[in-house]
Amino acid sequence: MLRIVKKLVFSPIVMVALYVAAIGIKPASFFHWYQPMPPVKSE
Repeated sequence: MLRIVKKLVFSPIVMVALYVAAIGIKPASFFHWYQPMPPVKSE
């Protein structure tokens, strides 16, 4: 029972940690992918 509980609690923490690490390491690349068309033609 303890092993199952630990896995259920640990998995989301690991996922969030990896997600935050990825964003912290390369925020520029994430912004590039999430913005398919940057507002360049504002004139």
